Amino acid sequence: MPKAMFYSRRHMVALLLSSSLTLGALGAQAQTDSASQYADRLYSKMTGLHPNPETTEQLAREIRNGNYLGAAQIVSDDPNFIVQKVRDWAGYMDDKDSNPNTENISDIQLLLLGIYKDEKDSRELMYSTYKYAVGPQETYSGDDSLADPEGFVAKLIPYQSKLKEPAGVLTTNSFAKQYYSAGTNRRAYKYAFEKFLCTPISALRILSPSHDVGKYVRQDVDRVNGGNLNIFREQCSGCHNNMDATAGAFALLDSTEDGKIVELDSVAPKYHQNATIFPEGNYTVDNHWVNLGAKLGYYDALGFYGALEGEGVNSLGKSLAMSKAFDRCMAQTVYEVLCSKKYKKTDFKTINDLANQFGQDNYNLKKLFQRVMLSPQCGV
Repeated sequence: MPKAMFYSRRHMVALLLSSSLTLGALGAQAQTDSASQYADRLYSKMTGLHPNPETTEQLAREIRNGNYLGAAQIVSDDPNFIVQKVRDWAGYMDDKDSNPNTENISDIQLLLLGIYKDEKDSRELMYSTYKYAVGPQETYSGDDSLADPEGFVAKLIPYQSKLKEPAGVLTTNSFAKQYYSAGTNRRAYKYAFEKFLCTPISALRILSPSHDVGKYVRQDVDRVNGGNLNIFREQCSGCHNNMDATAGAFALLDSTEDGKIVELDSVAPKYHQNATIFPEGNYTVDNHWVNLGAKLGYYDALGFYGALEGEGVNSLGKSLAMSKAFDRCMAQTVYEVLCSKKYKKTDFKTINDLANQFGQDNYNLKKLFQRVMLSPQCGV
């Protein structure tokens, strides 16, 4: 049995540098612990379980060699970590109220877990033509499989979507049930920006007197609410300008009563409900969309670098994924779930550094989880 090694602060910093970490030194406690103690704590905090002796030694060996990312990789591949922490994150991203759904595994969660497991380009979350299932079936409802994490992860496989225009999470049944049922599909726009760009609708306001801006607002929005035009100008138009210009991407989508996505051949009738409120408003005729705020320079901080106009939900999903805001949002949400902390302004540099590294790692979610779990803010 190798003798336990204890590290001075100088030695720990040298090891961190040799492992190519750019997130700074680990916590003060880690600087005085043995490799085995740190290995136990890392595994326990990340999985909620105590490691067996073989896992402890495997992790400690990487730590003694200064390969902290190697240790994090071992944890990130562990089925217990995937069904605990990664699934917590997937549940958070799935639920409209940000309450992780731990009772049922939705098709959104399966897609997130699959892209994590197979280390795909995570931007495909927004526009993939494939889904994931446990085993050969396209649907999954076996809650008891989580009692066998290794079997669950091993059976998680991709399959080609049967939809005419699949678009990752945006065309899952879970998404349809929450955002295409009833309403006018505007909730889909709100959720996509809030969940995957971490940008609330209040930050997407476009306040401009230009006719080219207001022309996208649909017929069901009153321009003279109570006879007062200022209400529309000051309270309604700001959000509706980009929302209605973009929401055309969802115009051919709906949901069944039991929460299954439906593709339509023409614009969903709900897009034309209450058309008499303002008949001169925009009448949606197809699935064309325009990211108006980005085109006009309002959203420069979100860092869009893909197409800002197109047809259909797939092209919109790709546009949202091709943004710096997507990178930052992935880093922020993983940080919040993995470290059990809400994002604060003082975390900006940490999140920005993680987001930049995420891009350099080819948008690999698993590597993002590895780097977050080693960040000093996680307190391992």
